[in-house]
Amino acid sequence: MRYQETWINGPTDEPHQRPCADRYEIIRKVAERYSRPFSVFDLGCNSGYFGFRLAQEFENCTVVMVDNKPWLKDLIRKNKAGKIVWVNAHPSAHDLYHLSMCESFDIVLGLAVLHHMDEPMLAMNALENLSDHVFIETPGEGDTGSRNYESHCLPLLKFFDNYCAQPDGLKKIAEVPSHVTDVMRPIYYKTNLPFIRKQRLDADFSGASLTGNYDIEADYARKIITIYRKLEDKTNDRYVRTREMRHFVPGINLHNFKLMGGGWPEVGTEMEVMGDMSLCDDNQKWNFILDGQSLHAIDLGTKIKCTFPRDAILSYRDNPFEEAA
Repeated sequence: MRYQETWINGPTDEPHQRPCADRYEIIRKVAERYSRPFSVFDLGCNSGYFGFRLAQEFENCTVVMVDNKPWLKDLIRKNKAGKIVWVNAHPSAHDLYHLSMCESFDIVLGLAVLHHMDEPMLAMNALENLSDHVFIETPGEGDTGSRNYESHCLPLLKFFDNYCAQPDGLKKIAEVPSHVTDVMRPIYYKTNLPFIRKQRLDADFSGASLTGNYDIEADYARKIITIYRKLEDKTNDRYVRTREMRHFVPGINLHNFKLMGGGWPEVGTEMEVMGDMSLCDDNQKWNFILDGQSLHAIDLGTKIKCTFPRDAILSYRDNPFEEAA
């Protein structure tokens, strides 16, 4: 019997341990507020119930599912699901931490997953950093049939109680039944300020430049990333500070996707399946965002297939706070 309720273009009668519809409605209340394209990151997605429903109900939704369950490929094929990316991985807390430094998702789901992680507190921190809105579910007190109950669940509950007492901390918004005891499991919610600190997952290990800085402004109507760089101006033999504002493209960096093991879409080469990357002036994989249906070029330059054109480019020279004429 599967753990999670199975969704294939609608509910099925397949036996399952945990119903998902009530929890979906909690998440849906946030998703329905978006008038712009938005993204969902579902860690430990199991059978992908939440991702499939969101991608099918909301045309402007891109879902990144993360789990190493072998049946996911078949479920993705059967669901007419829109923009779905599957990362076939069981990431560690440290993997999530580094991912949180270079990706930003609008909604992050950590439903009954933290107590399975090697370092649950670090994983919790990473999920917060990854998200504008994070939903966390954990086994409740007395839910003794849960995995790692003594070592993980009880410390997490104590941490969450303290965090809920802080003015800008978590909020306990619901309780749902456990599948191993008659104890209710709490669901927590928190909003966060989105950010990105590095270009890609392995930037600080590969010798890539870390001189770029990124600011993100997001609400339900728009999400804008501002990129600051220090570039060499060889014509005038000096460095130029640039600021570029772009619409944020929902999805996952193609380089990060492949580095984590890929999954879905299955591609022979990206050029064959999703368009000719050679049409762009810089076709390194970290310069593209994958949304499950398309690749979107995001780097500076004359990208022929940019999904969103650049809003503005302002150059800074001697004084980074003084616009160049």
